[in-house]
Amino acid sequence: MNLDDWPAWMTPLAAMATDEAAAKLWEIGENDLADEILAEPPGVSRTYGELPWRSGKPTRAFMSTHHAIGYLPPVGTRTHLTQIWPAETVAPDATLRTARVKVTIDKLHIADYPGGGTHRILLNCGVRSQASKQPDWLWFNMTCEARDGGDAPIAAWPVFTGIPVGPEGMQMQLNTINVCNKEDEKLLKLLNSDAFKGGLQLLAAAQPAVAPLSALAVGLAEITLQRNQNQGVQQMNIGLDFSANATRPRLAEGSYIVLQQANRGNPSSWDDLTYDPANGHIVSRREPGQSVPCNYIIISVSRYQGK
Repeated sequence: MNLDDWPAWMTPLAAMATDEAAAKLWEIGENDLADEILAEPPGVSRTYGELPWRSGKPTRAFMSTHHAIGYLPPVGTRTHLTQIWPAETVAPDATLRTARVKVTIDKLHIADYPGGGTHRILLNCGVRSQASKQPDWLWFNMTCEARDGGDAPIAAWPVFTGIPVGPEGMQMQLNTINVCNKEDEKLLKLLNSDAFKGGLQLLAAAQPAVAPLSALAVGLAEITLQRNQNQGVQQMNIGLDFSANATRPRLAEGSYIVLQQANRGNPSSWDDLTYDPANGHIVSRREPGQSVPCNYIIISVSRYQGK
């Protein structure tokens, strides 16, 4: 398989045709939701994710292919609610051009994933430089568990250490797969080995283990998706560069919040949200005591400090 093609063949649940989505929902026990979407009149919606916008019915947090990208600057110790900025308004850090950076996963919050109980999640991450001499994608997987309304036990987990930034910036892809097939839990134990726990180290000119590990990450994710009951939930492609274009997210040191926006009840802009450092959650300004009812991932970029 061509690694550059991944994850083009991964169709998140929200992007599926309604009949395909219903079949997946039946597999994982979401029978009422499957019956409800099939009861929609013909022509109301072509995909599962379009249903909440067209029918006006209550929706679930995973019912969208749309993600918003927010940004938190790397300020000192935070004790109060902190403003989240749209990533398109970030001042790019030109000193990161052709530098090396460290990429970490700081949080995975599950407001609502399909199926019940504890969710086993395969988080697939990809990164590559823009306009560099080696533009190949590098891939890394990690597995975690979380219940609806909770956080996966992840904090500043290193994914890529020493990744070179291209002269035009870098690209990232984030994909989550909801693993409901019990037999696949044995397969995913491979990700708890020492070879995977430390992330990909890209510090030497030649790293013979990087390409095989990257290919293994893609192969494992592909096998998992093909298994009965497993389904992609979130998929996001992010380009971070140094341009002044108003519509582009910019690259700088700090934290990027990738938030899945599912329905009309979600906040309409980052002005409606804030970051609570006391619990590490994204909360509503109107109700700061509760985490926003959205699935989100927080990923951080920092300058690599090693030699």
